Amino acid sequence: MSIQFVQVSKYYGESAVFEDLNLTLLEGQFHGLMGASGSGKTTLANLLMGLVKPDHGEIKGIEGKRIAAVFQEDRLIEHWDAVKNIKLVCNKAVTVQMIEQELRQIGLEEYSGKPVREYSGGMRRRVAIVRALMAENDLLILDEPFKGLDEALKLQVMDYVKQKSIEKTVLLITHDLEEVNYFRANLITL
Repeated sequence: MSIQFVQVSKYYGESAVFEDLNLTLLEGQFHGLMGASGSGKTTLANLLMGLVKPDHGEIKGIEGKRIAAVFQEDRLIEHWDAVKNIKLVCNKAVTVQMIEQELRQIGLEEYSGKPVREYSGGMRRRVAIVRALMAENDLLILDEPFKGLDEALKLQVMDYVKQKSIEKTVLLITHDLEEVNYFRANLITL
């Protein structure tokens, strides 16, 4: 079932982030959300996740959906290593070996036993991406997931996300039109 924003308005004080927003996220498709800083991209993601409520309007089709996200900040448990951070969101059938295999696919191998607070920004970003993709989800929200990655690594991680997101409903929030085009995403602008 598609997710629909029907006449959704969100205000912070007197300021409207958006008013009477009508938007459809088609099920099983990749959507690229672009807009200027402050246009409401992250607010839209927060509405989808239920972290904030709309002031007016309705979001249909979100009930009962399992949502996984990569936030702008990585939101990792600092004193845990990569495997523990990922295992936290996985079902019981997911083994340590399965997680290690996923980490290898995105070029992350030098993490073993180190708490994530000792990782570089790019390493932390990749852990957050693998964690979101390994969580059982019906909707995947990626808020600027590739920031801080060099070009070669970014392409490797984007390819990984593409492979793992086939037939999933994905919302990619980005400032980079090349990322939207890479995923052949439906472009949404705010």
